[in-house]
Amino acid sequence: MGESEGGEEDVISLETDILFSPMEWELPERAGSRIADLVEEVPDGVEVQVHGHTDSNPVPDEYDFDNQGLSENRAQAVADALEEERPDLQLTVEGFGDDDPVEAEDPDDPSTYAANRRVEIRYGG
Repeated sequence: MGESEGGEEDVISLETDILFSPMEWELPERAGSRIADLVEEVPDGVEVQVHGHTDSNPVPDEYDFDNQGLSENRAQAVADALEEERPDLQLTVEGFGDDDPVEAEDPDDPSTYAANRRVEIRYGG
């Protein structure tokens, strides 16, 4: 995590493969305290954006949500944990589905898909 300089925004990126089971948004029991550790350096009372992202693989038909819904629910789950651990923060939550990849996805390299499955905690700027 970098320091904000000259209006730059700090971003803490959480790999959703570590946080969530596939096609789920329920956080494991200890996730709240781990998220709290990650945001320990975030100043009191600042505005924080929680952004959910997915890869471009479509959600299987047996689920009643799509990538947009999955990204929104995962972002909300992280925001709920943040709110419990850091009630001083002003949170806004948004899901982007697969609209904002950080890496071009390569079918021969699964890590490129994994990089795009994330929840970002953004502040500063």
